[in-house]
Amino acid sequence: MNRGFLLGILAGALGGGAGLVYLLRDDSGEVKTTYASRTAFSQNAPAMVPWRDPKADMAFLFPGASVPDSSAPKVIALSSKRVQIIKSLGKDTSLDSNALYVYPVAGGGPVAGGGAVLLRRAAGEFGAIEVVLGIDHGGKAVGVRIQRHREPPEIEKILTSPKFLGSFSGKTAQSDFSQETGKSLRAVSLAVRALLIEYDAGTRA
Repeated sequence: MNRGFLLGILAGALGGGAGLVYLLRDDSGEVKTTYASRTAFSQNAPAMVPWRDPKADMAFLFPGASVPDSSAPKVIALSSKRVQIIKSLGKDTSLDSNALYVYPVAGGGPVAGGGAVLLRRAAGEFGAIEVVLGIDHGGKAVGVRIQRHREPPEIEKILTSPKFLGSFSGKTAQSDFSQETGKSLRAVSLAVRALLIEYDAGTRA
């Protein structure tokens, strides 16, 4: 059973106000209880996307660089840039959270200055699509991988093709993104764009 498997959500009380109690089962099968206020859960907690295969992703995105600690991402607060980010995202994309998980990557291989790995869950036509984005130290996309999806073979063939995924290389927060046909392809495109915009805003002085 994968870490972060959601067993249930129960209404509860936290301190003096309403809160959430949710149960998670880790890889050993142990059930753990975590508490969060409704405000923190809805506004500050980013969608939990586990990084499932850091070694393979790093070999593709940052060949020659060491694999970062996938259990300890850096958290970038986005709350002070919220208005700016929402304006940049536009009407087609919402800001899901006031925080962004970032896995810093030390320099190595062709990306001498290092960079970062970001993850996002997109709503595909047949279920969730988990996107892994590699960016260089300047916020430019170096590659994209799909780590999990539920799309049928005919969509999977396009979704995971070098042509589609390679189209994101070199993109930045200021780049134009083509209007992909098909819900799943468009969902991935919007997810990559959102990550680039959020990272750019969150790391800009």
